[in-house]
Amino acid sequence: MLHPFTRALLTLVLVVASGCAQTPKAASNDDYVALFNSGRYSDAYEASSKAAGSLRGSNRELAALIAGQSAYRLGRPTESERWLEPLLDSGDRAIAGRAAATLGSLARDRGENRPAFELFNTAASKLAGDDAARALMYAGDAKHALGEKATARDLWTSAQSKVESDVQLRVQIGDRLAGAYPGSSPAASGGAFTVQAGAFSSRATADALAQKLRPKGPTRVVPISKNGKTLHAVRVGSYATKAEADKVRASIGSGAIVTRE
Repeated sequence: MLHPFTRALLTLVLVVASGCAQTPKAASNDDYVALFNSGRYSDAYEASSKAAGSLRGSNRELAALIAGQSAYRLGRPTESERWLEPLLDSGDRAIAGRAAATLGSLARDRGENRPAFELFNTAASKLAGDDAARALMYAGDAKHALGEKATARDLWTSAQSKVESDVQLRVQIGDRLAGAYPGSSPAASGGAFTVQAGAFSSRATADALAQKLRPKGPTRVVPISKNGKTLHAVRVGSYATKAEADKVRASIGSGAIVTRE
């Protein structure tokens, strides 16, 4: 399953090079873009990395973008950065913005919240509509993790104003503004118990599960420490009593646990 942010950013990826003539090479880009969008990341990486070696201009940049995003989905951060970092200087704002967004995700996954903020903020300045809103939301998340709560709220408010058609994104931002976010106190979120559905080393995996569990209640991804490593815990809801949380835990399955907020 695509990371929610990556999925949204790729919906218009085929029009990135729209200012260029429609050459046969440009048309061949559809192959690796389609492979990426179908979740075939290994095949997309192989095809796009080969194409990037033979194409020029924005066609090459598009291939490099797909290679970098595919490497991210395959858990190869070094390769992803190698492809994406040069694209930050692209004259194509969409390509530069998408590269910054994925690099921001890499920084966030490592718990590097300050560079994550800078990258997501850069992405927001280059993208538009729902894409810009999502980047601002994640920039706000990074500020929240840094303890800069007022700045985080300002960024989320700005993100909310930019949402165009993504209803789920609007709800996610609204949840943050309402206090349903990692680090919220029991008093702010309305309860003392929550349900932890799982904890993962990959932020993308955690985001995907959080998306799947949204019908169960407000979901969030919380960084936790275990055996000296940072994991990304998926938590659902905020409940005043353990009994309420137990009902939700039972509906999720045996892997879920009830924990304090």
